[in-house]
Amino acid sequence: MPGFAAGRQADRAGGTELPALLSRVLLAFAVDVERESPLSMVVGAGPLRVLGTDPVRIAGLPGRAGLSKEASSVALGWLERRGYAVTAPGPAASRGQLARLTRRGHQAQQDHRRLVGAVEQRWRDRFGADLISELASTLRALFTHQDGQQRIAAGLVPHPDGWRAHRPYLSRTQAMVDDPAGTLPHYPMVSHRGGFPDGS
Repeated sequence: MPGFAAGRQADRAGGTELPALLSRVLLAFAVDVERESPLSMVVGAGPLRVLGTDPVRIAGLPGRAGLSKEASSVALGWLERRGYAVTAPGPAASRGQLARLTRRGHQAQQDHRRLVGAVEQRWRDRFGADLISELASTLRALFTHQDGQQRIAAGLVPHPDGWRAHRPYLSRTQAMVDDPAGTLPHYPMVSHRGGFPDGS
């Protein structure tokens, strides 16, 4: 897809393998959304997406948002400092902290969803509805089932000697293999330690 500023920058960096090309498309989409949003795609597609106005356990957010524990904590802290979310101790009978969206956070969640949909429609107008539909359906096909597993799961099985195949990461790795659609991030977060879930 020619014409993306982010894509032109990526062209200079090289890389024509499919993952590199898809990452350029994802980056270009994020740039278009973030031009109009006070929220980054990481926050909007992560904790903001899975939080609601009813309290949920903070300990469960990383798995639901598809982020590492550290990344989830940073994103939730950002939401809380800006009045989009609040945290509080759980009831006396339970353990751990709870988080929920404020009224402002709920509005931001709705606004972010509308903006993502609007940017997708602009892409359909700009690049052709058939092309965008074909790309979307091809990517969705990765999450269809084959031999009892979602197709993408085969690429998530770690090497037996790799760090993802051992504690404390093994349970999270197995959750991704068992249910990629429910556990992978909707937008990746890259920190000083690298990208999650691969960490490299």
